[in-house]
Amino acid sequence: MPHESENRLSLYAERSVSQCLEATFDFMRLMRSTWFRLSLWLFVPASLLFLFLAQLSSRLDYRDGWSPLKLMGGTTTEGGIALYFLLLSLPLVMVFALLEAYGEQGAAADRLTLRQWWPYLRRQVLRACTLAFCIAIFSSFFFGVASFFLLSFLLFAFLPSAFLLERQPFFTAVAQSVRLALRSVFSLAGVVFFVFLFGGLMLVALAFPFQLVSEGGSVFSSNAGGMSIFSESFDILYGAAVLLGFYMVFSMLHLALAFQYGSVSERVDDTSLESDIQHFEDL
Repeated sequence: MPHESENRLSLYAERSVSQCLEATFDFMRLMRSTWFRLSLWLFVPASLLFLFLAQLSSRLDYRDGWSPLKLMGGTTTEGGIALYFLLLSLPLVMVFALLEAYGEQGAAADRLTLRQWWPYLRRQVLRACTLAFCIAIFSSFFFGVASFFLLSFLLFAFLPSAFLLERQPFFTAVAQSVRLALRSVFSLAGVVFFVFLFGGLMLVALAFPFQLVSEGGSVFSSNAGGMSIFSESFDILYGAAVLLGFYMVFSMLHLALAFQYGSVSERVDDTSLESDIQHFEDL
């Protein structure tokens, strides 16, 4: 993203942890209309499809063979890869398409139609899917679930910003991410912690009404023969809502890490100054 004028929310500016979080929520507020529409457009169909395939595979009950549930349930190596890939790729596409559009058009990007958003999304899809797949495979095969979070958010946390936003070559982006992450371990950990704290509270608030309905429905399940259909439909809806919540949390995380990347990059490399010099030389 090029260096922005003062009337825009600048990516490359030194910020504390609290200021990075504040910039994240300011950006979501500025782009609230598009954020909501793209979330519905991208995350809702993916969540419903995921749960539908899981329910279908549980009915088919492939005990020894391949099934979508085995692939996406996270209980095997392949399942972990698929689950990480789904949770990483779509939020990456949305967040960095939003950042790119905002860098070009400012707050006016919030008034773009879905058709006008398509070029920005298409520009991010291939690189975002490649990045998500590489991280998922690397983490699942070599580090497992717990180390996946540690590795991704403390060493590869800045990789999406360097690879998707600045369009650096992959291995250059990896080196840049590791170098800047090691220069900002504590502030980076702080950003990740507070985003997950807020996201966890949001998920609890989202799941609580569903849990109440589920507990109430179980009281009548033994007396109503048709409750099984309702119960299965409710489980799909409940699971889709929880998945949608996870998508939103990961989207906020990627956005917060992008602002943290801009802060560290500005502090360590004077990125905005280099951008101004390059722009002056191009005149």
